[in-house]
Amino acid sequence: LYALMLVGMERGDLTQAVIYGEEALRDFRRSGNNRFLSQVLVDAGFCVSMSGDRERAATLRKEGFALCRELGNTWGLAVGLSDMGAEAEDRGDGQAALEYYRESLSLVIDDRYDSYVVHPLAGMASRAVATDQMDLAARLLGSVAFLHETLGTVVWSHERTRDERSEALARAALGEERFNQEFAAGRRLSITEAARLALDAVRESSSESHEPLG
Repeated sequence: LYALMLVGMERGDLTQAVIYGEEALRDFRRSGNNRFLSQVLVDAGFCVSMSGDRERAATLRKEGFALCRELGNTWGLAVGLSDMGAEAEDRGDGQAALEYYRESLSLVIDDRYDSYVVHPLAGMASRAVATDQMDLAARLLGSVAFLHETLGTVVWSHERTRDERSEALARAALGEERFNQEFAAGRRLSITEAARLALDAVRESSSESHEPLG
């Protein structure tokens, strides 16, 4: 059921995905497998939020994050924070998006979750574009592309749309030659170098409106 929820999310069938997610939660609550339950709560929160029910999503995430912290499931925390970054971007809350992506990226680097680093890193590239740091964005996008190729990571549809937009805007701003130079430089970065570059260099924009994190 959990896998079916993820498939439904990727296909855009959110109504069915939410149904599968709620059924999966009931099953895992009965099973007593709290570590996996913590992950399902976080992912189901994202699914429900995508469907438009932000109140229910907040309830699931609150429980999921609390359980992740209790169990030391930093992977679940990192995934949830990166998802919340994408949602914050969608609603125009750039400052919150940057904070969520930054915290997620810090967690995956500190705990060496190399297979997930590409997700918040791509989010940081998007924030670099939004704050007109186009050279930095192109370099981070190069690292993202290389990591996708070498790690074989899954790219969700909402992430693909965001990343394609980031690349198009950076390419248009820099021109082909300069974009390609920075992109190639990004491909040569190690995971740690790319993450540290993003954490140290991507800045906030005071001109962007944002909602309180609540």
